[in-house]
Amino acid sequence: MSYSTPTPRHPLVEFADVLEKALAEVVDVDPAYLSTEQKSDLLRRLTPLVSQAEGVRLRVVAASEDVAAEHADKRVADWVSRQTRCDKRAAHAQQTLAEALDARWTRIGGGVTSGRVHLDQARVIVRALDQLPPQIGPEVRRLAEEQLLEFADDFGPRDLVKLGDRILAYVAPQVADDAERKALEAAERRVETRTRLTYTTRPDGSLEYSGVLPPVEGAILKTVIDAKSSPRRRDTAGGWTDPATGQRLTADQVRGEAFRDLIANLDPQD
Repeated sequence: MSYSTPTPRHPLVEFADVLEKALAEVVDVDPAYLSTEQKSDLLRRLTPLVSQAEGVRLRVVAASEDVAAEHADKRVADWVSRQTRCDKRAAHAQQTLAEALDARWTRIGGGVTSGRVHLDQARVIVRALDQLPPQIGPEVRRLAEEQLLEFADDFGPRDLVKLGDRILAYVAPQVADDAERKALEAAERRVETRTRLTYTTRPDGSLEYSGVLPPVEGAILKTVIDAKSSPRRRDTAGGWTDPATGQRLTADQVRGEAFRDLIANLDPQD
């Protein structure tokens, strides 16, 4: 006589079964009859528990590429949104977070499933870590992740945004200074590549100019134009007026006259 050994159920499947059964038993229970102390206790316990359960689900999402392949979906998020009727964009954002917690920032992922880190905190932390400069080495990345994990013990998402923006200053000040300098240099290069001046000849023969200047040169031109169009240079009537019509000029027209005056005094031979 032979006996077949039942295949053991996976702990995550058992977890889903237990969770389904437990929820079915309380779904119709009215919390209105709880005491204030009991409600407070439940809110403190259920909030991280919900986040932990979602953390477990995200781990399954990160491991379910085969589900997408089997159903000819590009990403598992496409399959999840179709099967559960949830928002497709939300499903894709969840998969992106799941992959980050599973592959890049495993300490934060562990913090979520252990209840140490709320999912809202995890989203902010992952965003900050993913925005670290690409030249940052693995050791500094590790320190940044560990420091933000510690910050999560005391700070909510809004504060973690600010702390995440300055995380290099906490874990690697010299690297932060170098990264900030390079970021400024890159920003300056981007501005310089946008420098341009275009002009279009209008039917009446006038020219319409449009351009972009770097901050320094732009500020110099603005200072000159503002000086030439300042109230101190107004006519005796107390305002800028068109001598042909006597009508007051608009601010744009005044600046145009100041720019015209500036050009008139240029030497084309310089």
